[in-house]
Amino acid sequence: MAWFQAADTGDDWPDPIPLVAFPPGALYRDAMFDRIEGMGRRWYIAFTGSSLDGVAVAVATGMGLSLLPVAAMAGRSVRPHHELGVAPAMAVSLYAWEGSGPIADLSAMMAAVLAERAAGL
Repeated sequence: MAWFQAADTGDDWPDPIPLVAFPPGALYRDAMFDRIEGMGRRWYIAFTGSSLDGVAVAVATGMGLSLLPVAAMAGRSVRPHHELGVAPAMAVSLYAWEGSGPIADLSAMMAAVLAERAAGL
């Protein structure tokens, strides 16, 4: 996890800081607010996107800063924002009540994909 901004923008952001975020309740959103507020800075949501691609494009066009997975930003027109730096990795938890059947199969496949991706980072 790291903070990203458009590749062609400077490191000085206004107060309040424009943020590019996922909708309320989504991953990374509260962590973003906590980090900015912990620095004594103010923020506002400049763009909300429901997909990783939408959020990444908004960051790449200079709409604001966002906290995103490093691997997901490779090859995009973004760069790390050094003042905010990297962030601790996020935990992903999968819960399924069913021990067999389609839900259990889907959970097992998702867990395998996540483990594979984590091993490749």
